[in-house]
Amino acid sequence: MNLGKRRKGRPPPIDTDLYSPARSTGSEDLRFVSGSLERLLDENADIRCRVHDMIDAFEDAFVCCERRALMTRQRTTSRGKKSIQHTRNTKQGSRRRSKNEPGPRGNRVNIVIDKRREAAALREELRALELQAARQRRALAEIGVTQRQKARMNDQLKQYIRKQRTEYRHAQAALTVNINRMRALREGIMELDYQYRALLSGRGDSRAKRLNREVEELEAYRSDLAAKRQAVESRDRSDMKTRVEILDDLQCRISELSSSVKHAERAARVANSRLREIKRLHRSAEKEGNIEPLRGLALAG
Repeated sequence: MNLGKRRKGRPPPIDTDLYSPARSTGSEDLRFVSGSLERLLDENADIRCRVHDMIDAFEDAFVCCERRALMTRQRTTSRGKKSIQHTRNTKQGSRRRSKNEPGPRGNRVNIVIDKRREAAALREELRALELQAARQRRALAEIGVTQRQKARMNDQLKQYIRKQRTEYRHAQAALTVNINRMRALREGIMELDYQYRALLSGRGDSRAKRLNREVEELEAYRSDLAAKRQAVESRDRSDMKTRVEILDDLQCRISELSSSVKHAERAARVANSRLREIKRLHRSAEKEGNIEPLRGLALAG
């Protein structure tokens, strides 16, 4: 069986310092989100390492199965050659020897003892394969636990995305309220400017100066509000872009984990089918004393 290039060691770790709260320069909410993302990335890296370890264990088990199949094929080939040689020797010397007289492979008692030893060796090999199948079943159970953890992580990511969307809607509503306030202030400024011009045309100079100061204060307040609005909008855009990039990265890594788990399950199913075929052929060989099916399985690879 061709397993391709094997993985050596664990996968490369994720640089979680990019999302650490120490490097975050935003608000308290952004630092909290960065800390949550760092914890999720740590859990994701742990799951990736466990899945890669399971895949390495499966590949080692498959290589061991191939080695045992090769040994079984060599054993069956040598047994077939010996049986053919024994048949030829028996046909040539049947006229000269009695039934219990030692021949090229010994007398019949020794042949029966050899057959019993071969059957015991086959039973030992069958027990070893059953133990290996039990280990693979336990590994599949661990993969199921990993899948449940992945589903829980997906639920957490969905909740986080829903929360971010709710916060974005709230920020949009607050921005709309601020825009309406600025419009009202602009209308008030225009009204004050009209009154100021009317006072300049027919009333005292002191009241005009006071109104001029009020107009200047309102203009300064309006410019301050505009600057704050631009800062809030730019910060919100940068925060949302960073969050979307982080979420896309997490989704890609989760899809990679899903494909790795599916590959491990498919390899385990192939190994279990081969194990069932070997067990069935061993049972038929023990009952009928025929090694031709085992020879065919060994030649098939």
